[in-house]
This record gives sequence, structure tokens and C-alpha cells, in this order.
Amino acid sequence: MTDKHLQDEAFAAQLADQLRQSEDAMDMATRSKLSRARYAALEQAQPTAFFSMPQWLAFGGSVCAALLVAMIFVNQVPPASQSSVDSLAAMPTGDVAIAIDNNLELYDDLEFYEWLAEIEHG
Repeated sequence: MTDKHLQDEAFAAQLADQLRQSEDAMDMATRSKLSRARYAALEQAQPTAFFSMPQWLAFGGSVCAALLVAMIFVNQVPPASQSSVDSLAAMPTGDVAIAIDNNLELYDDLEFYEWLAEIEHG
């Protein structure tokens, strides 16, 4: 321990002794008034609300609720428009879908075929 720490402990012990001596020298009327004031202060300090909780718990709950709301809004899927629903319903299935997938190469080269047709007819 440091010298400063030892001095602080000695000072605190000296103050405690002086407090005890002054308490012993106090008359009963003053002691009674101080005791009643102490109990009144303790009663006021007690939480009386039904929903009393530590401040950190209320703050933590608020942060969690805000994060939950943010996650819900960020991950929300926009509603489908009627045209996209109609186009999904009109999509081919089965053999027609396979044939369309096989002919996608032709659609990729569509500009080339248009250019070739212009040269042959041009």
C-alpha cells in the first residue's frame, strides 16, 4: 500500500471515532429527530412505482426494441405489383420452358443477326 492510502485510512478512522464520540454526547431529543429524519429520507428513496427497474435495463430494452423495428423495416419485401404477378402467371412451364432456355443463345446474338440481315438485304 502507498503512503497516501495509509494516510487516508488513518484520517477515515479518526473521523469515525469523532463521529461516534459526538453521537454519544448527543441528547435524546436531537438523536430522536435525526433518527426520524433518516427514516423519512430512506422511505422517500425507496421506489414506489410498480414498474420500477434499473435505468440500464430500460435503456437496454429500448435499444433492443429499436433494433428489432429497424431489422423488420430493412428486411421487408416490397409488395408485388399486379403486372409482375400476371407475368409470373404467364410464364411457360414444362417443355416450353426448356425450349426457351435452349434458345437463349439466339437471343444473346440477336444484334448480330439483325446486322447480318441488313447487309444481305442492303
